[in-house]
Amino acid sequence: MKPILEPSEHTFSTLAGHDVTKRYLINAVDGGVLPHAILMTGPTGIGRTSLAYALAKYVNCPHGAPAECPCNVCRKLRTGVAPDFLLIEPRSASGQITLAGWKPGRDDPDNLQYYRFVDSPPLEFKKKVLVFRQAERMNISLSNYLLKLIEEPPSYLLIVFLAPRITDVIPTIRSRCTPIVLSPLDYECMLAVSQILAPDLEPNTRHLLVTLSEGRPGKFLRLLEEDAHAEHAAIAMEMNFFREHGFLALFATAQRLAHRPGEGDAVERLGHSLAAAFAWLRDAILHAVMEPNSAKDIMIYRDVAADVKQFADKTDIEALVAAARNVAAFDDFIPRQTDRTYILELLLMRLGRTLRNR
Repeated sequence: MKPILEPSEHTFSTLAGHDVTKRYLINAVDGGVLPHAILMTGPTGIGRTSLAYALAKYVNCPHGAPAECPCNVCRKLRTGVAPDFLLIEPRSASGQITLAGWKPGRDDPDNLQYYRFVDSPPLEFKKKVLVFRQAERMNISLSNYLLKLIEEPPSYLLIVFLAPRITDVIPTIRSRCTPIVLSPLDYECMLAVSQILAPDLEPNTRHLLVTLSEGRPGKFLRLLEEDAHAEHAAIAMEMNFFREHGFLALFATAQRLAHRPGEGDAVERLGHSLAAAFAWLRDAILHAVMEPNSAKDIMIYRDVAADVKQFADKTDIEALVAAARNVAAFDDFIPRQTDRTYILELLLMRLGRTLRNR
């Protein structure tokens, strides 16, 4: 088995953790009581997309979808050529999933005709599987259009919505779906996953990356690939620059944070910038309330601890906590927001008021 599998390559047997969820889905399929619409939630990197592929294989594979199953169902799902599986994700410039392609005469620019997929029975599989990745980014028009499909789907269709949090999806959609919540993997499970994904890691580095991954294999892989120190140093420079110059630095800091390099589209990079800011403030709070050596053991920005100290020493604890709460609250703006710079300017404006010396 390859050490690092793409989401489309996973089966229930290769996917680490989530044992209760996998057992529920297997029993539901075997018992013929699998819900026709599922809302699967959990933080980014937890394995939502991988689990959706594993479910599609188990529903349709005649052999129970073992690892590296050679059947046509599993092979076509692995290679992305399955005619009865459709993964929909944001494709428009707005970062949203829109109504284009769902009605005759409303085809999207690439001539994708989703309504044909829904209206026609399976060509090869037992069931067609329709997966909405980043379902929190469906606009209101599409969400409303899908209500009838979710309420009265054809017998051959399984619909799976994937989103970070259940509250990110509008109430009319989530009330019609069976919720499945994926929880982060525990430390021991993540340690075992890390041994498979990166067998040659130095023990201290492994412990650090497993801790920072927060129980998410996808985040562990991202941390493996990126230069964490360079990113931490850049965040340290921006946060201390803003702390030093306040509102005079607001627009320049927002521009630099908004256009930091990274994977994903604009919305995903905005989420990454907010997560970095929250982690910075969390570490500053730890420095303010704990003995320095003890705090450093659990800090994310431990490699730039001196910069964190400089920031924390100039701000009282109440201001740091209020600033962290402001960043956390801005998480709700992410799913349907396309102007990263505007969001970060608004956030920094609030942080500027909060972090002023009292």
